[in-house]
Amino acid sequence: MQQAFDAIPEGSDCIVTIDCDGLDPALTPAIGMLTPGGIDYLELLHGVASKGRIAGYFVLQFIPEKDPHGVAALMAVHEMLTGLGLIRGVV
Repeated sequence: MQQAFDAIPEGSDCIVTIDCDGLDPALTPAIGMLTPGGIDYLELLHGVASKGRIAGYFVLQFIPEKDPHGVAALMAVHEMLTGLGLIRGVV
């Protein structure tokens, strides 16, 4: 992900979109495309916030019907709260 962070101009406004299909299904099982591995959303969010300002944040592709125990919902909420917590300059 460092190459992506290096491409962010210092101080720029960034919109972050996390597609749950790109996360590890062991952590977020309520997704459509179960693929082992995936991005570390904490590294992603902190890396973007270190270079620019998170101006918007989206979490996509969460499928509640595939989450009978609420594990993926808990992860999605954690992702969203982390992203919101990294937004600076909100009035």
